[in-house]
Amino acid sequence: MKLRTILVLLLAVVCVVSADARSRKRKVKAVVANTVPAVPGDTFSYAQGLLQGRMLPPYLQRQFNVDTAYVADVVRGMNATPDSEEAKRAIAYAAGLQIAAMNE
Repeated sequence: MKLRTILVLLLAVVCVVSADARSRKRKVKAVVANTVPAVPGDTFSYAQGLLQGRMLPPYLQRQFNVDTAYVADVVRGMNATPDSEEAKRAIAYAAGLQIAAMNE
C-alpha cells in the first residue's frame, strides 16, 4: 500500500514538473502583420481591369456560349444603362432567343 501511494505521488510530481517545463519552453512569438504598400486607387483599378479583361472572353464562352467575335457587343452592353431603349430591345430579343432555345 505504501509503495502504491509513493508511486502515485511520484507520478503526480513527474506530471506536474514536466507540464511546468513544457509551459516554460513555449515562448510567445510576436505576430508581425505583413503590410502591403499603399497603392493609388486608379493604379489598382487599372490593374484589376487588365486582369478582368483577360478573363472575360473565356468566361463569356464558358458561361454564355458567346463567340469571341461578339465580345465588343458584350462590353457595349456592360457600359449601357439598363433603362435605355436599346437595352430594353436587347432584353426582349434575348428573352425571345431563350424561349426559342426551350422550344427546340
